[in-house]
Amino acid sequence: MSSALVVDRQLSPRGLGWPENDAPVIIVHRFPHAPPDWPEALPVTAVDLDVLRHAGRFEPADTDARLDLLAASLEDIDREDVPHWLVFDTAFFATLPERARHTALPADLAELHGIYRTGRHGPVHRRAATGGRCISITGGEVITVAALDGGAPRECTAGLTALEGVPGAQTSGDLDPAAILYLMEPVGLSLDEVEAALTTEGGLAAIDRGQPDRTLGQRILVHRLRRAIGRAAVVLDGVDGVVWSGGLDPSFAALVGEGLPHLGLEDPARHSFSPWNPLNAAGDAALAAAGLRA
Repeated sequence: MSSALVVDRQLSPRGLGWPENDAPVIIVHRFPHAPPDWPEALPVTAVDLDVLRHAGRFEPADTDARLDLLAASLEDIDREDVPHWLVFDTAFFATLPERARHTALPADLAELHGIYRTGRHGPVHRRAATGGRCISITGGEVITVAALDGGAPRECTAGLTALEGVPGAQTSGDLDPAAILYLMEPVGLSLDEVEAALTTEGGLAAIDRGQPDRTLGQRILVHRLRRAIGRAAVVLDGVDGVVWSGGLDPSFAALVGEGLPHLGLEDPARHSFSPWNPLNAAGDAALAAAGLRA
């Protein structure tokens, strides 16, 4: 099997070197937001970085960090015989039905500024997709849930960004927008302070801070996952299988499934567990697009 070295925002290319006994044939850069109508993977040489920056405008700090890392990687890992490719999280969800893609904002504002629901962790959910009605759940700092029918996306928890949906380790997940308006006026928090509360200072870890047994965060996560899975099942008119990936294990799946007996999710035969996570799934997608899969 051909291999890929995946460079993500959380990884520095400096000092990584080549894996022993398996020099990669491709270097992959994971970038969440694909410009409209772009494929899931393509060579860096075919990309205008200003277009990438615009595509990632809803998460400017993350986008800038990824583009800086891309530039550093091109300098630090300078191998003419190994191409650099980009893989996008959102491209898989380009075929979301309009009813799932659109928000309820004024249509002219949404169209002018490109405010649509675009999903997250696309390569992982694509790999999880089966021929039937499948719920894909992938983990990490943020867990996303996707409803898939015949391999095509029908619904997802991540919206314009991964901030929508299930609470993450440091992210708020779904939140009534009125809370944001209130924190800014009359409370008087700045935009930066509100953004920090939503993206870096909140989440499940913040919930457990000061809690005696430190279990409230997990109970909230399980509850919100059950809610997301229930929604996915309703959208699909039933469930043929559930795929867990990104480090989510059978014991956690069983805990979540205890609250969904009417979906049959307490049956272990309905579940499968995959080691794929957003990083190695990105490498898998790039290898396939480049025709390098062994």
